[in-house]
Amino acid sequence: EDRQLDALLIRADSFQPIRIPLLNAAVAR
Repeated sequence: EDRQLDALLIRADSFQPIRIPLLNAAVAR
Protein backbone atom coordinates (compact mmCIF):
# COMPACT_ATOMS: atom_id res chain seq x y z
CA GLU A 1 0.00 0.00 0.00
CA ASP A 2 2.86 2.37 0.82
CA ARG A 3 4.42 1.62 -2.57
CA GLN A 4 1.16 2.60 -4.23
CA LEU A 5 1.21 5.88 -2.34
CA ASP A 6 4.81 6.51 -3.39
CA ALA A 7 3.84 5.91 -7.02
CA LEU A 8 0.97 8.39 -6.67
CA LEU A 9 3.26 11.00 -5.15
CA ILE A 10 5.80 10.51 -7.92
CA ARG A 11 3.10 10.92 -10.56
CA ALA A 12 1.74 13.91 -8.65
CA ASP A 13 5.04 15.69 -9.31
CA SER A 14 3.68 16.27 -12.81
CA PHE A 15 0.48 17.74 -11.35
CA GLN A 16 1.44 20.40 -8.83
CA PRO A 17 -2.20 21.18 -7.84
CA ILE A 18 -2.74 17.53 -6.93
CA ARG A 19 0.56 17.11 -5.10
CA ILE A 20 -0.38 19.15 -2.02
CA PRO A 21 -3.64 17.29 -1.21
CA LEU A 22 -1.87 13.94 -1.71
CA LEU A 23 0.90 14.94 0.68
CA ASN A 24 -1.68 16.16 3.19
CA ALA A 25 -3.58 12.88 2.88
CA ALA A 26 -0.36 10.92 3.38
CA VAL A 27 0.47 12.92 6.51
CA ALA A 28 -3.09 12.63 7.81
CA ARG A 29 -2.71 8.85 7.85
